[in-house]
Amino acid sequence: MQTATGSMRLTLGLAILLALATGCSQIWRTPVPTPTPVPTPAVDIPAQILSARDAALEFLRATYPDEAPSLDLVWTARSTSPMGMSGVSYYEFAGDGWLLPINKVTLSAEDTLFELNLDNADAGFSWSGKLDTGYAVVESNLDVSVGVLVARDLVLAHVRDRYPIEAPHEAVVWMGERTTAMGSAGHETFRFSSDEWSMVVQYDVVRPDEASYHTELSRYDESFVWHGRVDPEGTVHELRPTSQ
Repeated sequence: MQTATGSMRLTLGLAILLALATGCSQIWRTPVPTPTPVPTPAVDIPAQILSARDAALEFLRATYPDEAPSLDLVWTARSTSPMGMSGVSYYEFAGDGWLLPINKVTLSAEDTLFELNLDNADAGFSWSGKLDTGYAVVESNLDVSVGVLVARDLVLAHVRDRYPIEAPHEAVVWMGERTTAMGSAGHETFRFSSDEWSMVVQYDVVRPDEASYHTELSRYDESFVWHGRVDPEGTVHELRPTSQ
């Protein structure tokens, strides 16, 4: 006949064996509280950057309704500004294949410029633009390569230097787009326009350090027409005399 103490020992032994068999051996360890997850701090995006983003997207939806990002797209944001840099700050928004870097350039206490680049490789959409302090679009370029933009600005600087009275004012708002005709393999054409001006830039597709950009700048009333070329070294050559 078993004593009470022997019975308790047997019961305790059976309980231990049962716990081990069912994977519950942890009951003999001191419980450790599960730490509460610490949420990742939200990126602090300045209101100016958000306003510039929203103004640009509104412009794009009105201008390219079938291609621009949808209104309900959820963006994630981050700051990409290097430490210690002043005068320029960098931010980046991304969502559903879209990438939108925004650079804020502080020109003075009252004057700010926002530079934006919107890309979606899967959709084949590429746009760059600039907004002023009031978030108005001052430049819009659809699928325009960097080399073409550089050539355009070199030509404008040359024309303003040689023909300061006739040349386009620096405040002209340019809208640019790729106008290469279908089937034009090995050749690219781009057109910039404003209220009074038109500029066409063409080049053969070669290595970037060998490309020459042929350019025609003209007023719509043809009171000023300029033809020139930007060589691979960035030198502007005037090909024809200006017609008045």
